[in-house]
Amino acid sequence: MAENWSGIANADNLYLFYDTSKRPKPGEIVPCLLCSKPLMMLRYEGTPDQVCPECWETYDECARVICMQCQVVVARVKPGVTDTGYHIRRRSVLHLDKCNVCATGTEQSTIIELDQWATAVGRKSGIWVPVGIDLKGKRQ
Repeated sequence: MAENWSGIANADNLYLFYDTSKRPKPGEIVPCLLCSKPLMMLRYEGTPDQVCPECWETYDECARVICMQCQVVVARVKPGVTDTGYHIRRRSVLHLDKCNVCATGTEQSTIIELDQWATAVGRKSGIWVPVGIDLKGKRQ
């Protein structure tokens, strides 16, 4: 179990710098969402996770962020406590309300669990994740 996850953001500072503009299909060569190394998507059941075997092993303990609309894994975040006090557990699943796969042109999205938590504890809502990128892979 690794704790040195330098390439993984915490939920308070999560920016998606990779292209999620299309759903990964089995047999396609796609970039790993964590290290950008090319990999061939294998057949999958359920939620597609666009992560190479090395990153899968390294970041297996991290929480996954899945789009609620299209059911695609779009990011991983470090377990821990957010600024609002929400506890993200190891290997947990968080949900975005939409992403660039199901809503083309989306520039930001909300992590549903963190938003509901902030509302429940009376904190100011507005925990959102920028999901749009330009063609060079930089945040818009």
